[in-house]
Amino acid sequence: MDATDKPWQTKLRMLPMKPIVIVCPPNTRFSADGASAIDLNVRDAYRFSRLKDHLHIIGPEVETPFEDVNFIPVPRAGVADYAAAVLDKINDIGPGLVEFRQHMRVAKRVARGLKDTKTLVFRHRQLTGPKGRASRFFRTRRLRPFTHFTFVSHFAQETFAKDYPSLAHRSGVTWNGLDTEAVTYTPEAKEKIVVFAGRVIPNKGVLEFAEAAATVLTDFPDWRAIVIGEPDEEFSTYGEAVKLYLSPLKGRGEYWGYRSFAETMVASEKAEIVVVPSILEETFGRTAMEAMAGGAALISSGRGGLKEVSGDHALYVDAITPQTIGEALRMLIKKSNRRLKLQREGRKRAEDLFDIRKTVSAVDDVREKVMG
Repeated sequence: MDATDKPWQTKLRMLPMKPIVIVCPPNTRFSADGASAIDLNVRDAYRFSRLKDHLHIIGPEVETPFEDVNFIPVPRAGVADYAAAVLDKINDIGPGLVEFRQHMRVAKRVARGLKDTKTLVFRHRQLTGPKGRASRFFRTRRLRPFTHFTFVSHFAQETFAKDYPSLAHRSGVTWNGLDTEAVTYTPEAKEKIVVFAGRVIPNKGVLEFAEAAATVLTDFPDWRAIVIGEPDEEFSTYGEAVKLYLSPLKGRGEYWGYRSFAETMVASEKAEIVVVPSILEETFGRTAMEAMAGGAALISSGRGGLKEVSGDHALYVDAITPQTIGEALRMLIKKSNRRLKLQREGRKRAEDLFDIRKTVSAVDDVREKVMG
């Protein structure tokens, strides 16, 4: 028995471990081709888990799911049919814990069909807050059946605790992570590239980034700007506007569209600078974490959980305008020592706080505690 075990861990390890089921949202793609940040988190939470032999992942069927993962597909369907199919699989497995990733409508439907099974809600974004006293009462009542809630940032957990104070004691934090050993940082291999990676939508500040890059890089002809990501369907014209703003750079302003996680990480490894100019309050900021792991100097809005991710190791801009982003870009391009310092410190922070082995171990601790 491990001398560092907490009492609940010692008790749990003396008992046979029941299966743990992770339920993916109905609109995700558990595949290297098209994986969302949630899919990547679920895959890593399996691959690096000390409880891996007990984990079952249920999600929408996909042609080529991630390999070496215990994935149980169910038909892609609307919320009601998807939840019913998931519940059937859960009943076949007989788990001791069901872990719902993000999607509350599915979680609520499935939870109604569970008997004497512990439940963990794993939130990658904040929960919708109440709009008044009556709203708080009814929303709290709908959330009360769940055993525990874990959030990917203190920012999100503290918001939950404020919105639902009677449930605060059931909540905690488990950061996102990634395999820093699989990401290389070699200063000599860096290229004069500035990157934005994320959804190409207005509240991510992409247009402001594109305008700033086009203006600043006109004065630095050996630098390039790259936008990685696609717009949601309703923002297709916004994506075209981003391309238009990059056009003055000609071949030095590149709009890549969607790229896989592996391709995006290669871009972070090569980039001197990554910009995360989110206008909205990010729950965590996975792109910022990936940039730091790849050894890119980070320019960030610091909104929501972004400052929690980067700490003192990013250049923050308060107002998200082409002018403020441009000033930050110009400064880091000119001051190579400052740029190198941010790269090295950001990489170390990623290794120290967000390596997948540490973050998944924390998730496993929560799973064991909830089951115990």
